[in-house]
Amino acid sequence: MIIYYIKAMNTFRFGKYKDQTLESVANEDGRYIIWLRKQNWINDELKSELDRVMDQVVLNFGKNKGKTMAALKASQPKYHKWLLTSEDK
Repeated sequence: MIIYYIKAMNTFRFGKYKDQTLESVANEDGRYIIWLRKQNWINDELKSELDRVMDQVVLNFGKNKGKTMAALKASQPKYHKWLLTSEDK
């Protein structure tokens, strides 16, 4: 599989966030990080990097708006798991 992500620079080489860092995308659009983590075509290296920044993602929707994914994982582990595994429509 071709690696579409530069680990050393933490910069996307593809998609709508090409040339942006993983951290800046997590801060700007946490839903994208959550969506990307669910994709079956990403490799283990990228999954690991996404997991690393996932805790920093601040939810901007629903009753948990303003909470980080880390806080959500601690307070509502079932909902956290559902967010990461549910199918997008």
